[in-house]
Amino acid sequence: MTIVYRTTGAWGVGQGYNLTALQVDGNFYDLDQRIQAIEDNPPEPVNISNIIVVGTQMTIYLEDATVFGPFTL
Repeated sequence: MTIVYRTTGAWGVGQGYNLTALQVDGNFYDLDQRIQAIEDNPPEPVNISNIIVVGTQMTIYLEDATVFGPFTL
């Protein structure tokens, strides 16, 4: 089910009038199902694979090849 919007905005064109009780309930149900899916199957974290310090510079590497730094210590 897709979320029903009343107004037009970043989400696209709304229907332009008040939502019915069924549409409101449907919106809440849709959001609840999405949240439940995330709670039941949380995404795997991206962990630190290694940290390298050279002199006063520290660089952090993640398992997905993301790099943070270098940072001055």
